[in-house]
Amino acid sequence: MKLNALLMCREHESLTMLADALQELAIDQEACVSEPHAMELLALGHYSALLVDFDLPGAAQVVHMARLAPAQRRPVVFAVISELTDVGSVFQAGANFVLYKPLVREQVLRSLRAGRAFMQPDRRRSSRQKAESLVYLRFGDVCPVPALVLDINEDGLAVQASEPAHHDREQELDREEHSEDVGREEADLVREQGSRHPHERGRIRERHGLVLGEVHPHRLCRDLAVT
Repeated sequence: MKLNALLMCREHESLTMLADALQELAIDQEACVSEPHAMELLALGHYSALLVDFDLPGAAQVVHMARLAPAQRRPVVFAVISELTDVGSVFQAGANFVLYKPLVREQVLRSLRAGRAFMQPDRRRSSRQKAESLVYLRFGDVCPVPALVLDINEDGLAVQASEPAHHDREQELDREEHSEDVGREEADLVREQGSRHPHERGRIRERHGLVLGEVHPHRLCRDLAVT
């Protein structure tokens, strides 16, 4: 999946440098010059990164809206600021990285490379073809599980299975088996304790490695030494 970025910038020199840096890092880009246009684009699509010139009106509002997106669809925000911009307010608005004017190519590339590790690709940008077809999923040697194909795109297909994956069920059965084994062991221990002298019950607990009541640490060490 390719990464993509939205640029909100009006200065030709800054816009050109940012676009060139994004292109060098193989990040698709789309540009706008105003708050309303940026808001519209953010509402209609997903962007891995958002680069905003804070000298433009409404820049903080655009960043704030981008940060309201779900975590898996939240863009990494790069704020382009001048020397008069309050850096604290920029980070408070939701910026992750700051790029200082006049932009320096090496600085821009360094920041973009650092932010790229946190960028999320748009997993729904490629066109999807709706489909309704019955298929069977096979996991190892287990019986095939029926599933419904929901849609198909150039990167794969989406299916909805009629039941959880087999390995999840195996883990659930293992947990149930373990709980039953522990329950039986505790029940046997209780029955064994019921027929013993009170002094011997503590040793039974220690020998089995189970604690059904409080055991004093000094007494435990003394009994183990004797055993």
